[in-house]
Amino acid sequence: MLASTSSLEFGKRLRAEREHLRLSLRQVQELSRGIAEHRKNHEYCIAHSSLADFENGKQLPNIYKLYSLSVIYGRQFDKLATFFDVPVGEAKKTIML
Repeated sequence: MLASTSSLEFGKRLRAEREHLRLSLRQVQELSRGIAEHRKNHEYCIAHSSLADFENGKQLPNIYKLYSLSVIYGRQFDKLATFFDVPVGEAKKTIML
């Protein structure tokens, strides 16, 4: 899958967060493994290769992995979701047709 311009931008922001915290891809993997064990759900675990794909705009994280990233990076879930153009704050405003 080719990276879209927007997913590549989101990935750059995600990488900047990780680098700001001075975390390696493998450290994020290990921290997410701990979250997965605590939650008793392997979906929370982020392989270092998957994180690289997120950062390079090749793949988007699922809701579980996004949760892990928000915990690891110390960011509110909804703020991190906006990196991937998910308008969480607008959910209440959206009218279901």
